[in-house]
Amino acid sequence: MLIKTGTLNQAGDTIVEVLIAVVVVSVVLVGAYTISNASLRQIRMSQERTEAQKIAVGELEKFTKCDPIPTPPPVPTSGPNYTVTYSCAADTNTFTTTVKWDGLNGLPQEVSMYYRGAP
Repeated sequence: MLIKTGTLNQAGDTIVEVLIAVVVVSVVLVGAYTISNASLRQIRMSQERTEAQKIAVGELEKFTKCDPIPTPPPVPTSGPNYTVTYSCAADTNTFTTTVKWDGLNGLPQEVSMYYRGAP
């Protein structure tokens, strides 16, 4: 009896090739996640600043003269806790509204708006 031996043509990937492919896909996915997370964070910080600017403009519209300066009301928001402060320079009739909050990055943020009224 004669047994014939020979080489078989094997098709498929080795374990090393599969591991390299997994590493490449993982690096791409982690990079995409990091970029999208940073982008989302910047969008939220921009929204906080825009909301603070709207609050400051709304508060400035209440002023007509420097005396008396009203007490800032609590600002109802769904996001960060905004704090509003007022000041007025009577000699120039300039009103200042400052809005402060703790930003998404953990650092204190502030927006100031100025308005010069008629003398």
